Amino acid sequence: MGTGFQKIENMFAQINVKLQAMDDKLEYLVTENERRKEENKEMKKQILNQEFRIAALERETKRKNIIIREVEDKKKTTNVSTQIVQKLGVTIKKEVDIDEAKRIGKYRADG
Repeated sequence: MGTGFQKIENMFAQINVKLQAMDDKLEYLVTENERRKEENKEMKKQILNQEFRIAALERETKRKNIIIREVEDKKKTTNVSTQIVQKLGVTIKKEVDIDEAKRIGKYRADG
């Protein structure tokens, strides 16, 4: 009878060791999950901050824009901005005063 009881005690000891190992792994995973949650929360804050900064930069860029509508363009050209500035009587240095000039929409031959 002693050997049967001894086998049961050994089985319980092995089960106990395995349960302890599983408990340790579970504790590690829970800790790791919490750490990643905090990391995720911090990254979300950073993303939100970057979105605000991008929006501010876009507003700043658009603040300097001039949109002129209904300009008659007789020939397909990208130099309409120079023609408009000349008609306004403004003196500019294109390479210094104008960063970019572009047509919004497609060129239409019918004006």
